[in-house]
Amino acid sequence: MKRLVLFCGCCLAYSACFAQGMDTADDINAIKRDTTYIYAESTRRDPVEAQSDARSFLELKVAEWVKSNYPKENVDTCVMKARENWLDLSSYRGGYSRVLVFVKKSAIIPIYLSTDEKKMAAITGFDSIEPYITGLEKEGRVNAYGKYDTLPKEVACYIFVYNQQRSVAAVLRQSKNGQYFNLQTMSSDNVRNYKNCGAIWFQLK
Repeated sequence: MKRLVLFCGCCLAYSACFAQGMDTADDINAIKRDTTYIYAESTRRDPVEAQSDARSFLELKVAEWVKSNYPKENVDTCVMKARENWLDLSSYRGGYSRVLVFVKKSAIIPIYLSTDEKKMAAITGFDSIEPYITGLEKEGRVNAYGKYDTLPKEVACYIFVYNQQRSVAAVLRQSKNGQYFNLQTMSSDNVRNYKNCGAIWFQLK
């Protein structure tokens, strides 16, 4: 009888650990699908080594992301901010420790908008888009512009997204690697998030 009770207790403990592992795996997969995060992972027998490796990998990925998207920012400062804000998720399988280290992109870059970007973010109506771009063009500051169907890929530019009510739904900054930053909400975004909307893009010199 004692053996049966002990066996049942072990089974319950194993089931609880297995269920917890499944929850962690789901969390890890959810973070890896979320484009608002930068993440890195490592699998080692020693959990401390796995965590150390994952954090080192994440620092490299953060540095690469900053250089690509925000070349004017101080990379070391951004890596330091990543260290201050990153989180860990751990799971175990087959005697190995798997550690995912992740950080929100918005927690890395100092919130900064240039004077031009502040003016763009303040535009709320479709009728104000053309006069704004025309004004920049007269100043010789526009390199190219066009409608959404001519939007260049992996080219730094700005995008005014407008809806059927002729309101500006978003003002986006597209980076060279195709990432989008919403100048109005100050967060990561994507031009594909705005269905049934039109868009006008332009590139500053």
